Amino acid sequence: MTEKMKIIDFLRENQLDAIFVQKDENCRYLSKFTGSDSYLLLTKEKLYLLTDSRYTEQARKEAADYTVVDYKGHLAEIVAKLAGEYHIKTMGVETVFSYQMYLSFHEYMPNIDIRIQTIAENLRKKFPV
Repeated sequence: MTEKMKIIDFLRENQLDAIFVQKDENCRYLSKFTGSDSYLLLTKEKLYLLTDSRYTEQARKEAADYTVVDYKGHLAEIVAKLAGEYHIKTMGVETVFSYQMYLSFHEYMPNIDIRIQTIAENLRKKFPV
């Protein structure tokens, strides 16, 4: 089973349209990107690695299965744009999701049900080393 198929399977099992991953170690584990300041948005259609311009070239080399997006300091706005393209209604986020980030996401995505879950641990079961 390919990585994308495992993610789609995980999304279906957890009744999610997308997953937002923010912990560096989880981004690294899933995407193989070794830089910092990165986030993943995983949808049934596409895998995104969001980073700033310092790391886009490195990200394209290391995370070949991901579409790399320079979020230019406007993370919630970029995630909202991508969420709109894929009609995302439910998004899983990691338990480290801060209240400040929640407010920012909610401002740009008021109609998306944001669900805090133990995503990384469950995804790691699907992607053993």
